[in-house]
Amino acid sequence: MKKRVLIYLICICLIFLLMACSKKINSIDKLNKVKIVSTLKDFGYNEKDGEMLYKERENLDNGGIKIESSEGAIFIFDNNSDVIHVDALSTLKWDEDSAEDLEYPEKEYVKFIKDKYIPSDYTEEKMGYYTKEYKMYSYYKANVANIFNPYDQIRVVFNNNENSVILLDIIDNFRIKEPPKIDEIKAENIAKDFLLKSNKNKSENVLNVTLTVIESNDFFKDSSFLVDSKNNIKAPKIGVFHLAYVIEVEDVLIYVDAYDGKIIGGDSY
Repeated sequence: MKKRVLIYLICICLIFLLMACSKKINSIDKLNKVKIVSTLKDFGYNEKDGEMLYKERENLDNGGIKIESSEGAIFIFDNNSDVIHVDALSTLKWDEDSAEDLEYPEKEYVKFIKDKYIPSDYTEEKMGYYTKEYKMYSYYKANVANIFNPYDQIRVVFNNNENSVILLDIIDNFRIKEPPKIDEIKAENIAKDFLLKSNKNKSENVLNVTLTVIESNDFFKDSSFLVDSKNNIKAPKIGVFHLAYVIEVEDVLIYVDAYDGKIIGGDSY
């Protein structure tokens, strides 16, 4: 009797395993090879290289694929054959003396990548530098706080000696759903009051106030900055994203939550 039950259970497990494998194979079969090879070409590989890379793909459990070049460049495509991640940083030769006046990427190429690969609801754009050698474009959705949110963006870094993409990241760690509930003045006063109670030797001259998204930390927990240890704030849960005001007072930064006014961390320089 026990032997029959064991055989029955083994058969059931094999059936489920075959079903899972069949589902995965069917998902891979649905991938659009032409679309994937075209993407590789758009991002800097010629069609022949793209074909070869596609043949050497690694199938992922979610139905997508991972493609890695011999130089270490990584491309990940989802089960709709859309590129969702590119990392070719390991293929670069870093030159600290390189100037910021770069010939590449050409404006037409940047526009081409944006129009073809960035969703239309990412209407906002910010240009900067990943390092001084490589231009970086951040595409993001307009939000109710009217700020750039670095934790809700599609980031694209371009090569500096040809029209190609060396990094594409979809970052969606924190979305701003509500506007701030306190203004800059109230945030400043909270920071000043904290300084007054905790370190009477510190100036109250606020140098700058920035509304941004930032991670909480325990900077003020047992910090040597705090003269009066009785006023140590209750350390917030660290590593949590907040919409917050960063208040700069001399060489100290104080993070004030833009919704409830609580101090959620800080820094110094």
